[in-house]
Amino acid sequence: KGVFTLVDAFAPLKHCTLVIAGDGNDREALAREVAARGLEHVKLVGFKSGAELRELIRGSIATLAPSEWYETFGLTLTESFAHCRPVIASAIGGMTEIVDHETDGILTTPGYVLSLREAVEWMAKSPRRAVEMGMSGRHKVEARFSPEVHLAKIQDVYRHVGAMA
Repeated sequence: KGVFTLVDAFAPLKHCTLVIAGDGNDREALAREVAARGLEHVKLVGFKSGAELRELIRGSIATLAPSEWYETFGLTLTESFAHCRPVIASAIGGMTEIVDHETDGILTTPGYVLSLREAVEWMAKSPRRAVEMGMSGRHKVEARFSPEVHLAKIQDVYRHVGAMA
């Protein structure tokens, strides 16, 4: 999912803290890598959900999704938008359908350390713009992904199918 690329991008950014939430097959290898390189500004906090996850998102300037694999819908991205946080994501798969580059986030080249690092540095140096992007993301979630919008889409499908019968 790009976590090693993410760590490489953050390695020289000692003025920024990277918090990696989640578990996976590479967690132990990632922890060894972070420790071996002395990256004290990189924190591995394990799986988080509920209030703990919400607090992590709210305490951040942005959510990062440096995936190097094609993925479908990015729930992590919409969660970030719901909390008024912009997203820095790879320009790959379904993430390109959720993140509007330079409107509610930044899309980077998948697997490219420098692209990811530049996006992080820009976001860290542009907190006012980051807040604006986060608000754009919030408006998008309300307009496109709210439960009410989802229900209306499902009802439209049923009406359409019922009309065909």
